[in-house]
Amino acid sequence: MKIPLSLSAQNQRRFFQKNQMQKRSLLLSQQLEIQLYDIQELFKVGGKPPFTNYLFLGDYVDKGPHSVEVITLLSLLKVKFPNRVTLIRGNHEIRWITQNYGFYMECLQKYGSTQGWEYFTDMFDYIPIACIVGTNLLCVHGGLSLCIESVDEIEHLKRFQEIPHEGKFINIIQSDPDDEDTPDFKISPRGAGFIFGGKVLKEFLHFKQYASFNQNSLFMQ
Repeated sequence: MKIPLSLSAQNQRRFFQKNQMQKRSLLLSQQLEIQLYDIQELFKVGGKPPFTNYLFLGDYVDKGPHSVEVITLLSLLKVKFPNRVTLIRGNHEIRWITQNYGFYMECLQKYGSTQGWEYFTDMFDYIPIACIVGTNLLCVHGGLSLCIESVDEIEHLKRFQEIPHEGKFINIIQSDPDDEDTPDFKISPRGAGFIFGGKVLKEFLHFKQYASFNQNSLFMQ
């Protein structure tokens, strides 16, 4: 139990010192489901930190039988290479989500108690929810929100808490782009966040002076 406690405490301090909106100089993007074998293969192909910079955009748990190993590995890398590995919070870094989709039970089985789960989910509360790559590429786990009029609003969201069931915070990590040409925002069928189409995205990028938008991917340089 000492390992998750130590990792949680060390990364809480690191995340606390970081802004809600991270800034990184990273170039190449690749879609990634965060499973242990994916990360192992990724490091074989792309190189290991610190030789390659990585930005992971959430959903580190609930994606397979090795969520404990995944979040432990990423947490260790964050401790060892804080400026080379960047983590962004996704919609599975929420307590009630992990209780329903596997991480809670996995921790209970592997640690024999809920303490490991508590340490990791406490750390989740400190993870930023957005990153600007370069000067004009906005990266989040989810998407846009009808309730957010400026990127500065993301910066000033209260981060150190369990994500509420409604409001701007959960919209950022729960909203999704729509493959169809949805002309405006519409309520997500998942019950939180919005669905938005290309028209909304183009207007946002033009108005906010961002060149591009990246959702739920991994970046590396």
